[in-house]
Amino acid sequence: MIFNNFGSSYISILIVTFLISSLWIHLKYVSPCFLYFLDILIAIPAYFINTAIPSVWDSVRFATMLNLFRGANNIYGISGGLNWALNSSGYYPGQPVVVVYVWLYSFFRNNNVFFYCNILLFLFLMSLLIIQVQKIYKFSNKISLIVKFIILMSFNIFFEIEGVRNFLSYIILATFVFIDFNSYKFRTKILCILAYCLAIGLHPAALPFVLFRIIFILKSKLIRMVLAVCAATYTVLLPQILQLFSSFTYFINDDSKTYLFGQTTYNAYSDFPEILFSTLLLVSLILELLIFCKCNFKKLISKNYLQYYMIAILFTIGSCLSVQVYLRSIFLLLFLSIPIKMFLFSEYKNNILNYSIIYFYKYSSVIFSLIMLFYWNWQTYRHVVMC
Repeated sequence: MIFNNFGSSYISILIVTFLISSLWIHLKYVSPCFLYFLDILIAIPAYFINTAIPSVWDSVRFATMLNLFRGANNIYGISGGLNWALNSSGYYPGQPVVVVYVWLYSFFRNNNVFFYCNILLFLFLMSLLIIQVQKIYKFSNKISLIVKFIILMSFNIFFEIEGVRNFLSYIILATFVFIDFNSYKFRTKILCILAYCLAIGLHPAALPFVLFRIIFILKSKLIRMVLAVCAATYTVLLPQILQLFSSFTYFINDDSKTYLFGQTTYNAYSDFPEILFSTLLLVSLILELLIFCKCNFKKLISKNYLQYYMIAILFTIGSCLSVQVYLRSIFLLLFLSIPIKMFLFSEYKNNILNYSIIYFYKYSSVIFSLIMLFYWNWQTYRHVVMC
């Protein structure tokens, strides 16, 4: 690579792709699918990360897994290699979806193909969500492009490159929750159910949000109010909930329970600046929602989707004492906020007050996302060595 760290490579790619796409969208008959082409370019730095250098990042563990799975395939054959990966490797016991997902990439000789394809899948799913919102509400390519880059700047994409499964699980969940609430077709509903199962299979942290969606099948306002209270007091109520459903939680392995509980100390896996900036992101999402409601956009979006998003916010606030759950959930909110962002960036004019608020929102959102990008570069990106 021309650049020796992930930060300089990734930021340069973002600038180049934004300039290319800014010119591209002014051409006639440009399909919203141009976002997929941008994803192919944006994912390139992930291919060149150096996992050979020892570090605390999960990317080293996944590279080791791929090497072991590849060796097992050579010794035992394809079926024997898969059986060894599932039952004897010691990696992710009780989580076969994760093992199979990683094992599939062991057929490539280069481990970096895994990291590239994984982040590409993540970006494709994000683009799918944006395109679905654009299709339903008739937004322009310009709005889709702006929101796409705001999300990419606000999100620490290396968390997905190194962790592989958590945020892939969340983007699957966010995409198909939106599709689910905006479709009444039977085949689409079945597809969404399969997507929810896949999300849970990739990472147990998706489980509470899938349970929220199941409860939303019930139309009762009282039930949803109770759900809101439970979500807002998640950390306090979780031990009692697990005790109440002890027969069910018997089938949940210890690692999964750890993901549900999270960490009870802010010294675990996170430092104060990360918690601070992530919390600022949460505050910005809450303010964004208030502006959205103030400008009466809530009448235009799916009522169920908006209520689900509010429950997710309450859950995130309620999990603040469990740092792992709290920080991860903020990024799920970021993905779920995509439809709201696209409404607020649309050409909307109602009265002078609302127009002024939205005008301020647009510029402050761009500035804040740039601040987040520079922070993630300082905290993480610049420390990641490239091949």
